[in-house]
Amino acid sequence: MQHLYPFNAVVLAGLLLAAVLWPAPTAADPYSGLANPTVDTHRGAGVPLRADPSGYVFGPSPVPATPQAPVPTTRPAGWPGQMPQYPTTGCAPMPWTQGLQSSQGPTRNTIPPTGRIMGDTQSQAAEAKRCEDARLVARVGPEVILAGDVMAIFVNDNLAKLTEPVPEEFREKLLKALVPRAVVMKLMYLEAKRAIPEENLLHVEEQIKEYFYRKTIPKMMKQAKVSSLDELKQRLVSLGSSIQWQERLFVERALGQQWMATEVKTDEAVSPEAMLRYYRDHISDYEHTAKARWEELMVSFSKTSGQQAAYGRLAQLGNQVKNGLPFAEAARRGSDGPTAAEGGARDWTTQSSLVSEQLDRALFGLPVGQLSPILKSKVGLHIIRVVERTETHWTPFTEVQDEIRKAMQEDRWQGQSQAYLARLTKKTPVWTAYDKAAAVAARNPRNPDDAPRSRY
Repeated sequence: MQHLYPFNAVVLAGLLLAAVLWPAPTAADPYSGLANPTVDTHRGAGVPLRADPSGYVFGPSPVPATPQAPVPTTRPAGWPGQMPQYPTTGCAPMPWTQGLQSSQGPTRNTIPPTGRIMGDTQSQAAEAKRCEDARLVARVGPEVILAGDVMAIFVNDNLAKLTEPVPEEFREKLLKALVPRAVVMKLMYLEAKRAIPEENLLHVEEQIKEYFYRKTIPKMMKQAKVSSLDELKQRLVSLGSSIQWQERLFVERALGQQWMATEVKTDEAVSPEAMLRYYRDHISDYEHTAKARWEELMVSFSKTSGQQAAYGRLAQLGNQVKNGLPFAEAARRGSDGPTAAEGGARDWTTQSSLVSEQLDRALFGLPVGQLSPILKSKVGLHIIRVVERTETHWTPFTEVQDEIRKAMQEDRWQGQSQAYLARLTKKTPVWTAYDKAAAVAARNPRNPDDAPRSRY
């Protein structure tokens, strides 16, 4: 079985562990010479998947949170923690941020810069967009989530398909849908920050940023169908994001996912006895229903003057086949069947899938190659011949052992991932501007879009 995390992902996991254990660097830099860090593929709710050996890969996944969206709580008065430094020219803090500004100066939550030129209508629109991106939509412990953070997720996931920014009438709905996912990603990032000393965390982030510009930017350029970094920057701005928002998303997602990978251990050996029990419990998954490929001559009641006339037409066609006329030629000459033009050939049909029970019994009871007697259905009369058939059978256990081992480890990973995120939500207060929407997402585990994606 493949390792869950390829070499470059293991390197980042080692880096994160070293960042926790090593003292802050002084004269020597313990991170010099580090190989490329990597992060697991993300396909939903910040849950780590098997990493692409070529580097960071973000698959399209415009879905809400999971495995379990945090249950939102009312924002405590005077919530402690850092706040982004809002621009002082033309973009005031939103009302609910009053009194929460950090006194410690700028932080990593500073709003990514988006250049502006004042004095005309276009500049005013750009300034309004800048202020909208700075709008606070959620808090996760001491961390904030801005509207620009959430839109960066959407643009990243859909870069190859987007041709224009999200219309304003849909933007708020999209924010509501993606905020729970952004909250889960922030919970994972915050957990990494708790464990890694501040001085070492900065070094880890710089390594990830370097990889972002060296490896991920070329992939984004290919997705966006542009040939230079400047063109990519312009494209991102035109879609409602920026290179700074994408860098921030990349760093936080990488840290959170890879730290989770160091905490969730799921590759323990699976015993043969456990695999055999799994096979017996899921035996229906390995069942293959009987199916047949066949030919048909058919006369429709609606195209004849009566049942007797229909019988006479079909009997004549059947006798021609018995006397040596190729079945396909007889079908093309006189059959009313849906595949008459193709010589009456019917594709593989599974047992019990036909509306006519009489046809189904003949299809799975006749010897292969033998013409049936004239059969009656609600729409007409039929003569069929089975060309090929497979009987109901089960894939032997010996042929699916690797598949079962992978499935069991997948189940283990899903369970431990759920438990990991559940622990994070218990120790971190969460507030969103869409508490009701987030709560609905949390209570909707049956929604397939909310399900954790496979790590493979």
